[in-house]
Amino acid sequence: MRVRTITLGVGAFHPLDEEVFHLAGPLLGMAQAEFEKAGYEVQSTRLSLRPVFADLANWSTHDLLDYCAYLQQMCDAHGIFYCSIGHIPANAPEPLLRRIHLLAEVLTVNPALSASVQIASTAFGLRTEAALPAAQVICELARHTNEGLGNLFFSVSANCPPQTPFFPVAYHESQEWGFSIGLQSAGLIGDTLRSVVYERGRGLLALSDGIATARLIGVLEQIGQPIEQMCDTWREHDLAYFGLDLSPVPYGEESIADAIEQVGLGRFGEAGTLAVAATITAALKGTSLRTCGYCGLMLPALADAVISERLAEGKLTLDSLLLYAAVCGSGLDSIPIPGNTPPERIAAVLLDVAALATRLRKPLSAKLLPIPGKQAGEMTTFSTPYLVNAPIMRI
Repeated sequence: MRVRTITLGVGAFHPLDEEVFHLAGPLLGMAQAEFEKAGYEVQSTRLSLRPVFADLANWSTHDLLDYCAYLQQMCDAHGIFYCSIGHIPANAPEPLLRRIHLLAEVLTVNPALSASVQIASTAFGLRTEAALPAAQVICELARHTNEGLGNLFFSVSANCPPQTPFFPVAYHESQEWGFSIGLQSAGLIGDTLRSVVYERGRGLLALSDGIATARLIGVLEQIGQPIEQMCDTWREHDLAYFGLDLSPVPYGEESIADAIEQVGLGRFGEAGTLAVAATITAALKGTSLRTCGYCGLMLPALADAVISERLAEGKLTLDSLLLYAAVCGSGLDSIPIPGNTPPERIAAVLLDVAALATRLRKPLSAKLLPIPGKQAGEMTTFSTPYLVNAPIMRI
């Protein structure tokens, strides 16, 4: 089993002194060592901070930018490669909304940092006026970062709770330090569904009587319970365990779309996709485990080889991905769009995501990547091995 992320939430208020990083670095190292000793492969460790812009709302723009540069320096000095500076919340006062544009500069020059803008919450509702500034940040990051990949470190969120382990939506609110864990379990989901099909038959037979959901719950609990037990022992270090985000994150050939296709109702994007996705989601929501974050399907176009193939075959649109996200998933994840998309058009998509999240009272986010120089239908040509190439989607 691969652990996608061990995320440490830091309970200290900003501004942080270096002692925080002296503590955080070894704690992340300790957690990684414990997981590896138990036989897990750990892909990344991450630091999640309280929302910087909210804690330091009375600071000048110059001082705020300098502080973010200081956070980058601290990450470099202490071997921390991923650090979330939190979100600008949906209930932010107007002066704070006017600082959303600063995130483009912060994320362009500080490669370890991630951030998000929350444009809706159940308590506050829809914050329409935050959508266009957030869309402008997306456009700026596309223009000023290599291959437009700065947008992998920025998202727009709605209803996403604190202590979510996955970036860029991660942020911390508690004054207690503690860990959240995210898995990479798309392959596990696929193997489990494949075994159900072997026993019961393909298609509707595999989904009948709730057997698939029950089998998935059993497998997830078998995986998750030892993690809970191990993380609970960290109480001796005054560290809380906030929970496990069971979202079955894909990674290239380890595909959640392939897992869905294993049932045999059709290819991902065809009729039956939503039914299988709902079966998986029922399991993600139905365990007895301590959970956090999305616990929904992540369908990243740039991190799932089968989703990329189905895009090329014309089986998916932005609307169909949003449909799956609204019912079963975590949002629009790593979606390549034309590089010349106007920010107003991007803002409209962000508001659609936020409206669904508010109406359904569920966490959703949007991570959109305008690809410089590319039009709808063209393929991305990323040089990084950590992404799969996919067709640019119409928006």
